[in-house]
Amino acid sequence: MPRLSKKALLTRSVDRALRYMMTSGTTLLGVIALLNMSVPCLAQENLLAKPSGTEDSVADKSVAFAQNHFYLGYRYLPVEGDFVDGLLRGTEVPALDLHSFFLTLGYSWYRDGWFADLNFSLVLSEEQSTDSLRSRLDQNSLEARLGYNLIRKGPWLLSPYLGLRRTTYLHLTVPQAKDLDLNSYLAIGELDLRISQWTATVGVQTRLLTQKGWSVGLDAAYMPHLHHRPIIRGEESRIRHNRNTPLRQFTVALTFSSFWKPNSN
Repeated sequence: MPRLSKKALLTRSVDRALRYMMTSGTTLLGVIALLNMSVPCLAQENLLAKPSGTEDSVADKSVAFAQNHFYLGYRYLPVEGDFVDGLLRGTEVPALDLHSFFLTLGYSWYRDGWFADLNFSLVLSEEQSTDSLRSRLDQNSLEARLGYNLIRKGPWLLSPYLGLRRTTYLHLTVPQAKDLDLNSYLAIGELDLRISQWTATVGVQTRLLTQKGWSVGLDAAYMPHLHHRPIIRGEESRIRHNRNTPLRQFTVALTFSSFWKPNSN
């Protein structure tokens, strides 16, 4: 497989990320609205408890917001893009580049200044093929975190946190032909690479509640690796190797959520 320069790889990654963000942006806003209409949260209940005719200040909304809520956004998890290509160098298997931009969905629970959070990030499946083989790449990352609302003033909420993250890259290669004889299948075979990395997370997140009922969040974290070499498995076997993890040691995310006050009439 021809090697691309770092500049070409960066250009291609940014182009793919921009196209992915543009095509998923409408879906992102639609899902946010659907979640908040179908799953009433405690923040909405607190707002409804105010006397009729009383206006909610941004500070009041901020206190109400610090309950339970869904959020959606984009996460940047920098990674060595050609990691799989390096593993498969010298073979005819079509290798796909790993991506650093993820769509993320999360849910937070706030209680007495503390909060717990569970979030899931993914990249849409991508395929690449040759005349005889077809490869598919799936990427996802799951994180659980626990933090404390250190600063809650007006529309701002600032919270340091600790967490645990597992990031997985599934690279599956199968024969291109839908129908082939046994000898051809045995000659080609199937290749299933499951690459995973466990990391701790030490970070801080901030939330800003706007006058329109939307919130914007930003979080950044340092991710010390719990093992220096990624865990690589086949369908049933663990694979020994000497490659360092492709995942870098920091992450940032931009998230959005809303808690529109329902019409009480």
